[in-house]
Amino acid sequence: MKQLRAEAEMLQEFGNSQQVERIARGAFDANVVYKKALFDPPAVKKQAEKTEKEANRLSILIDKANFNAAVDLDFVEEYQ
Repeated sequence: MKQLRAEAEMLQEFGNSQQVERIARGAFDANVVYKKALFDPPAVKKQAEKTEKEANRLSILIDKANFNAAVDLDFVEEYQ
């Protein structure tokens, strides 16, 4: 679960990035650097949403399985 949620968070960060980003290094530096994403940010954002939904679904299923667990105790009849 933790791995899926971490992957979804990372994909969400990539999905929120812009296709082309301008990065200024400092106030007095005349050089400007452009960073271009080699992926499609909206598609990555959709993948992040899918991954998050899958992690939530699995978490709910695990919680349901843990809640419905039954433990048989052999010595219960002695105390009834």
